[in-house]
Amino acid sequence: MPGEVVLRRHQTNPRTAEIPVVILSADARAGLIQRLLEQGARAFLTKPLDVKEFLELLDAVAAERAQAAAG
Repeated sequence: MPGEVVLRRHQTNPRTAEIPVVILSADARAGLIQRLLEQGARAFLTKPLDVKEFLELLDAVAAERAQAAAG
């Protein structure tokens, strides 16, 4: 199933709609990345995975969610 379909299903399901989506793909076409980000993906990471970048992203998402819960 294409990532765009998964993202759309995730966003339209009330149980998962608020969960940030990060795309991980070997397909790094600029048009695809731009389209998925515009459709609501939180981030787009490419393979091979940069573990440091991934962990920084997790920290940022966790901090945003903690701030939203406290605010």
